[in-house]
Amino acid sequence: MVNKQWTLWDAIEWRQALWFPAVQWALEQVGTLQGRYVLDVGCRYGRMATWFALQGARVYGVDKNRDALSHAIRQTSKLGVQAPILELQRL
Repeated sequence: MVNKQWTLWDAIEWRQALWFPAVQWALEQVGTLQGRYVLDVGCRYGRMATWFALQGARVYGVDKNRDALSHAIRQTSKLGVQAPILELQRL
């Protein structure tokens, strides 16, 4: 179930992504995200990191694209989400 802070538009777009069935399957195996740690490698704009955090996960997002990271930081801040977004220097 999508947290009420997450807009309907975001939820629909997220579910239409090609990789959503794989994420949905993984979430069914894990159960609740409340209190679990999630590392979002290649977080880009922070959409998944934000969604996981809104579900109660403790999320860390990393990416090497500074422009995308700036957007992710603004998005998490705007929603009041605790999800540190960090720049990945090297792989």
